[in-house]
Amino acid sequence: MMNTSIYSVRLLRKISFIFSILASVALLTSCATTNAIQSFDFGTVAQSPNASKVQLNGVKWIITDIRVPASLDGNAMLYRLNYDNPQELKPFAQSRWSATPAQLFHLRLKQAINHAGGAALSASDGIKDVPQLRIELDEFAQHFSAPQRSQARIQLRVGLVHKNTLLAQKAFTINVDAPTSDARGGALAMSRASDEMILQILQWAHLEQQSAKML
Repeated sequence: MMNTSIYSVRLLRKISFIFSILASVALLTSCATTNAIQSFDFGTVAQSPNASKVQLNGVKWIITDIRVPASLDGNAMLYRLNYDNPQELKPFAQSRWSATPAQLFHLRLKQAINHAGGAALSASDGIKDVPQLRIELDEFAQHFSAPQRSQARIQLRVGLVHKNTLLAQKAFTINVDAPTSDARGGALAMSRASDEMILQILQWAHLEQQSAKML
């Protein structure tokens, strides 16, 4: 009877030990999942509802590197709490862009130009007598007007330059509501805002270039 009791106690201890190990593994797995860094980009240009709203038909532009302030010289996903301290720019702890905002926007712009029948060139291509689009990106962040309400905001300036002459310049600002109040919702809204911004830039630049040719 005594041996049976000792065996039962030992068996219960082993079972308890095994369960404790399993619980620890489950906790570590949960933490690893919770703390995993999420990486976002803009998706494909074909997914944009604006993909067919502009036709460039052979128009060529050199797209120079986009200039950014120090706050955008990295792949952090940034936000502002406008209801608390709108002057403080904060990064999401567990979410990142897959590249810098300038690189993502630059790629999206070139894709949109090519998709619209134009040609997006680089200065390194060595092609002369082609107008340039020069962009300075000032704001690229998710703005929270309330804890459960936010918008993707992009602010930039574009210059249309040909043979070192500034043909036209314009500042653009766009806000797009985020479907959810988190980084994922902000990423989706930022993709839509970029597509809308690019559509406005291409329509404006195309019109300005046509006007310049008529002078």
